[in-house]
Amino acid sequence: MNYQDFKKYQLTINEQSLRLDELNPYLLIPTFSERINVLPSKHSASEGFYFKKSTGVRQLLKELLEYFFKLGYQINLPDDVYPEYFNLVPRRSHVMRYRSYRKKEFRFSQNKLSVSLIANPLIPEGRYLSDSELDKLDRWLLNNKENWIIFDNVYDYQQKSLDFEFKSKRIVFVNSLAKRNLKPQTLGWSLCKTKLPGFNTDDRIIFDHNLSLNIQHRYSEAWMSIDQKLNLSREFNWNPPEVGYLSIVEKHFHRLFSEFNIAAIPITIFGVAREDHSVISCLSEIS
Repeated sequence: MNYQDFKKYQLTINEQSLRLDELNPYLLIPTFSERINVLPSKHSASEGFYFKKSTGVRQLLKELLEYFFKLGYQINLPDDVYPEYFNLVPRRSHVMRYRSYRKKEFRFSQNKLSVSLIANPLIPEGRYLSDSELDKLDRWLLNNKENWIIFDNVYDYQQKSLDFEFKSKRIVFVNSLAKRNLKPQTLGWSLCKTKLPGFNTDDRIIFDHNLSLNIQHRYSEAWMSIDQKLNLSREFNWNPPEVGYLSIVEKHFHRLFSEFNIAAIPITIFGVAREDHSVISCLSEIS
């Protein structure tokens, strides 16, 4: 099932069901603005980096992939995170797909020139890459002197993605205010310790760090509420995600609905070929 088919399917769901199928966090903007009162906390995301601003992550990724395409790079994309990635690459690109879902080690096809796009945290798992995984990626870059990694950090509410000290400087971090401060189509930024075209150092990326932490806290509270209602930990051997509003349940979404009256999200809309798994969202439990 793709995203458009899923939206049609949602219209058929009984409203008495427990709705764990909401994918739009921006519906919560009134809730957060009314109920979260935080002192402005200005936090810089660009110290020690060259940076580039744009209107959002999609535009930045499109420009970066275009840049590497013109240099003759192979582009490695995950086929199980965000299908829109494949609409951002230039035509005639040499694109290779790789699996990221529930993987502990990424394997890319060997090519002298390649750029690999990786989501950190991983979506829809809601899991940050471990230091061990990041270290392997760092060593891979050090052993492959021409290759690059682009990290999509848009779901990184806790700004943990910049904590790891990479030895390689062929890494680009891409983030925005969209998910972390619930401000769609506003500010996006790329960070890199190598000066790429369009990157500079004469400004700073400033955002409200406390607000993004409060948003993540609300998600964590919502997951606790869901687990208390459904006992997911015992019924499905489920663990709450580290970050964000999405998580995985090892049960087909049709069975979740027919057996437990839970409206869930088919995992196939993310590109994951595991129809025995589903995605659930905590957005409907935000109060």
